[in-house]
Amino acid sequence: MVQRRGTARLLAQVAGNGYAEESYDKVAILAESIRTMPDDDSLATESSLLLNGETQEMMEYSRWLYIILWLPMMLYACWAVPKVWIYRLCLFLFYRPSIIEEVSEDARSKNRAAWKEYGKRWLLGPQNALWLFDGVHWLGKMVRNGVTTSEALDGINAVPVLRLRGQLNSFGGRLVRFWLNQPDGQSVRNRLRITYKEILKELCRLWESKPGQQIHVLSLACGSAQATIEALAMFLAAYSDAKNKIELHLVDLSGSSLMRAVHLAKERGVQSHVFIHIKDVKSFVREQPVGRWDIVEMVGFLDYRPWKSAVDICREIRRITLVGGLFISAHIGPNPWSFVVRWVINWPLLIRRTIKKYRQILHQAGFAEREIKMLVEPHRIHPVGVCRKMEEF
Repeated sequence: MVQRRGTARLLAQVAGNGYAEESYDKVAILAESIRTMPDDDSLATESSLLLNGETQEMMEYSRWLYIILWLPMMLYACWAVPKVWIYRLCLFLFYRPSIIEEVSEDARSKNRAAWKEYGKRWLLGPQNALWLFDGVHWLGKMVRNGVTTSEALDGINAVPVLRLRGQLNSFGGRLVRFWLNQPDGQSVRNRLRITYKEILKELCRLWESKPGQQIHVLSLACGSAQATIEALAMFLAAYSDAKNKIELHLVDLSGSSLMRAVHLAKERGVQSHVFIHIKDVKSFVREQPVGRWDIVEMVGFLDYRPWKSAVDICREIRRITLVGGLFISAHIGPNPWSFVVRWVINWPLLIRRTIKKYRQILHQAGFAEREIKMLVEPHRIHPVGVCRKMEEF
């Protein structure tokens, strides 16, 4: 906890804004236990596909190679399953930390650190588990050891730019590019493009419909907040008279992810508009008044939530969104290459639902059918739901 409070203070100092703390839930514990501090933020700031005209506009849809190679890819992923579980068994039998009680604070602190490392290795398996992915290139290692965090997503999103720069032309780079360009990876980047465009389009609509109004934007479980920060920077570049009229609030439990977001905001020159909150998403939303936000973005969080939790959080988001405001979310769906994400990249806890089920969640949360617009990218794996709140219930 000392480390976490220190990170929060640093974030508050850097951004010049307040912060709050909240208890962990299961996914938050996972994200916190495997997070790494962003020593190198270049992937989010210098290798963003949203900065390059070619990579920003291009919706990726390439799958024939992966159809042809599906069977050997599956067999290679199957090798990872017993390897990880054998490693976990050995970890449990021989390397599990002891439970220490009623000793010095220093000893308890070391014990907590040992349990955190134990939990991280239990989730991720052995380092360099699959030589053809995380053992041959720094990008594969970074993605695998940062799963569920913004670090891994920044790596996946940066692939097209790194390829154009020739930074993935080595043998190891080509292998990692192969794995991260499979349809699930392409779809994640398509999701980023759609989210960015929808936020930017809505910001422009709001300002042009009523110049001079105050605009409040909320990004929940924001990670490094690439889509929202890049959209904010592009909007302010086009509408300089809006510089004192817009606020972007970022909510996440991971201090390192918020550190990346702050760094990105500073690089784009919009840090004065950004407010950060180290807090549990559900608790933060419950504390907000009715009709507080013009735009609420929550892309990726539903992928980890059980059905009731997903419905409840979407219902609360509808409550705090202004009439006429926009809620942008997304949900991961099933596909024939999901085993790559689960066992090659080793990304745990994802709950995949069909577009029909995703739409049902939004309906049960209170959004009428006429309020929901489903933007389905070419692979149909990461649909983006754009919900316009038209009336209070």
